[in-house]
Amino acid sequence: MNFFWSGLLIGMGIFSISGCGKTEPQPMKEEIKTLPSWYLMPPAMTDEYLYGVGNGATPDEARNSALENMIAQLGVSIASSYESSLNLRKGYREYLMHTTSHTIKSEVAKLRISNYETVQSEKRAYNQFLTLIRSDRSQLTQGLIKVLDQKTDKIKTQASVIANSNVISRYRFYRASSNASKEMFSTLLVLNTLDRDFNDKPYLKSISKIDTAYQSL
Repeated sequence: MNFFWSGLLIGMGIFSISGCGKTEPQPMKEEIKTLPSWYLMPPAMTDEYLYGVGNGATPDEARNSALENMIAQLGVSIASSYESSLNLRKGYREYLMHTTSHTIKSEVAKLRISNYETVQSEKRAYNQFLTLIRSDRSQLTQGLIKVLDQKTDKIKTQASVIANSNVISRYRFYRASSNASKEMFSTLLVLNTLDRDFNDKPYLKSISKIDTAYQSL
């Protein structure tokens, strides 16, 4: 009998000790990450680089968001620069600025920047990515000049071919060329902002020649 009660007491003691050793499962706490400083305070544009930050559900979305941010900053810079200098410029250039200054930002938004590199990137969650990109000013400038030269040469070549055509054909050509020259001028605005030494006079002369021919026809 004593053996029975002794065994029972020992068993209850073991059960009590093992029960005290168990802990209740704690709920998982999600760690709140602070946003990186390069995202909150990205580098400002310099004479060498343009910068942009963005976020998205995928790395591609974050990169596209950063490109849009870069272009938006460039548009604001251009609009501010040219709207403040309208009264300092005369003649045909002033006319062009007055007619396009209100659409500078939307025109710049059409730019496609292909030469850029990723400086910083971070995965915040399975569906949240942050990125910081930069683009070399010099490379972007040279790329835009190349595109501008191609458009100008194409118009000059077509103009020489159509010189002896009838009035209707020439009118249609110069009407289309006049519309194209508006996009060319938007590119000039960007180039003047990117490179203070950029010479826009030859291009403005070509644009003026196109507009004069269109108006006469």
